[in-house]
Amino acid sequence: MHEVIARVMETEAEARRIVNEARAEADRILSAARDEARQRSTRIRKDTQAEADRLMEESVRVARQKKQAELSRCASELEARLPLDPAAGESAVAAALICVCNPE
Repeated sequence: MHEVIARVMETEAEARRIVNEARAEADRILSAARDEARQRSTRIRKDTQAEADRLMEESVRVARQKKQAELSRCASELEARLPLDPAAGESAVAAALICVCNPE
C-alpha cells in the first residue's frame, strides 16, 4: 500500500513539474511574441513616417514647380499687357514678382 501511495505522490509531483514547465514555456512564447510584435510595430511606424516624409517632400517639390510655372506665366502675361520699354517692363515684372512672392 505504501508503494501505491508513493507512486501516486510521484505521479502527482511529475504532473506538477510538467504543468509548471508548460506554463514557463507558454510564458516564454508569449514574451517572445510580444517582443516581436513590438519590433514590428516600431519598424512599421518608422517605415510609415519615412513614407510620409517622402510624400511631403514630393508635395513641396511639386508645389514649388507649380508656383514657379505660375510666376513665369504671370510675368509673361504682364510683359505682354504692358507695352513698356524693356527696362520699365523688367522693373514692373520685378515689382509684381516681389508683391506675389512677399505679400506682406
